[in-house]
Amino acid sequence: MRAVHNPGPNAGQLADGAAVLVTALDLVTRRRSVQLTDVHRQDIDELVRCRTAKHTSEIPLRWEARLRQLGRGLEDTADPVVARWHVLCIDRREPDHDEDYGLTRQGPGALEAKLRYVLSPQLDLQI
Repeated sequence: MRAVHNPGPNAGQLADGAAVLVTALDLVTRRRSVQLTDVHRQDIDELVRCRTAKHTSEIPLRWEARLRQLGRGLEDTADPVVARWHVLCIDRREPDHDEDYGLTRQGPGALEAKLRYVLSPQLDLQI
């Protein structure tokens, strides 16, 4: 058994949520051909609301399709957005006992749940 440093009760949610937010910002700027400063909160909310998935297991596939449509080669591991995506889309329904439970994802629906977390009023993140 080894000791695991827990940086805070919501550190995993915050880290994943921030990474999903960066991915969402990339999707919006590419889709609309705008600068980052031209992206508004409504644009990000639209990505989550525009749900075509009937089941949460389809959420990563929907985001992947968007990344591909906008020119991200999901095989290009040198692309930092793609590299982060490969980490984010790991489906860990059960915690790995060698890891801090707070840093694991519980199912594919966690992608959008973590995005909603970083955009929640309690964090007061301004976009």
